[in-house]
Amino acid sequence: SDLCARLGGDEFVMILNGAGGTEDINMLARRILVHINEPIVFQGTTILPGASGGIAVYPIDADNAQDLLVHADLALYSAKKMGGGNFSFFSEELRRELDYRKQLEHDIKVAISEKA
Repeated sequence: SDLCARLGGDEFVMILNGAGGTEDINMLARRILVHINEPIVFQGTTILPGASGGIAVYPIDADNAQDLLVHADLALYSAKKMGGGNFSFFSEELRRELDYRKQLEHDIKVAISEKA
């Protein structure tokens, strides 16, 4: 069965069994974000939500829950870079960018420690 749960703060996870292929997931994500991002009127003040989404698909993007969450998180930050109300699918390009940044950070730390 499907599940929606709060991970913490303003992050939620949705597990959708039988969501279909990429195109079906794309259409579903658009519909969900349209509804989540609808203006809310509270005590006469209009609030404009700016929710974004990151999508990782089992077993294409990962074969375990931990990696799926990491990949969905990478996709989420990619979507946030585009601005509120967007979503992004995980891709190997996102993984390469993360690996590159980690290696760069490591190299900088090594260079600093060797200089000291």
